[in-house]
Amino acid sequence: MPPLPSFAALLAPERVVCGLEAATKDEVLARGAALLATDARVTDAERLVADLRAREARLSTGVGDGVALPHARTEAVTGTVAALATLAEPVEWEALDGHAVDLV
Repeated sequence: MPPLPSFAALLAPERVVCGLEAATKDEVLARGAALLATDARVTDAERLVADLRAREARLSTGVGDGVALPHARTEAVTGTVAALATLAEPVEWEALDGHAVDLV
């Protein structure tokens, strides 16, 4: 297994957004995938969105306290990559604690 990239390589400034506008979990996933698609390791943004949605359908990634950690194993990326967003308004996420999410 190759070594993990540095934190800076995982979460480049262009993939960090404050006040992301989205009304639903599905919109957040699509916009998050679009942020990730700015990285060359993402080879298929549409498949990435589909895989993120499929993962959420199995079990919510809303961990509580307004935080969700959407993720998926996917062939749509060639290496580990991340994005971070605060949401302009909290979004219902079916989180473990029942609270809406505003940090993804």
